[in-house]
Amino acid sequence: MESTYSEVRSKLTPEGVFAVLLRAGEDLVAGEVVYIPQTGTGYDGEVRKAPTSSDMPIGVVYADAKVTEGVWIVTNGRVAVLPETGVTAARSNVIFTSASQAGRVDKSATAPVNEHWRECGHYLVNGTGNGVAAMAILHFN
Repeated sequence: MESTYSEVRSKLTPEGVFAVLLRAGEDLVAGEVVYIPQTGTGYDGEVRKAPTSSDMPIGVVYADAKVTEGVWIVTNGRVAVLPETGVTAARSNVIFTSASQAGRVDKSATAPVNEHWRECGHYLVNGTGNGVAAMAILHFN
């Protein structure tokens, strides 16, 4: 991948979590779930908000980024994740890509078998309100 945005490609965040530097294919907000588009226009190493019901999430945006800028993506470990606007995070709930809002997650007390490939991890804490980012532990299936 040819880099036009930085030669530093990975880092440990202040929280001690591994993050990689990719290219924002659209404006991205911290806590959004992202994927790498397989088709359409774009660049190698470019990420976009995971579409609704995406079964190919790769990570979560660590810090806001504008289109074409470098964006730090956490691929596993601890990071704040945005639930759907009508959902409040709940400790230990499974999180998976939202069926109604791109880049966000829904939650469930148990892992729904039919959502296995959409799974992103588990919330570590109870949320403070609907649509408010909350700390989660990431893992992808």
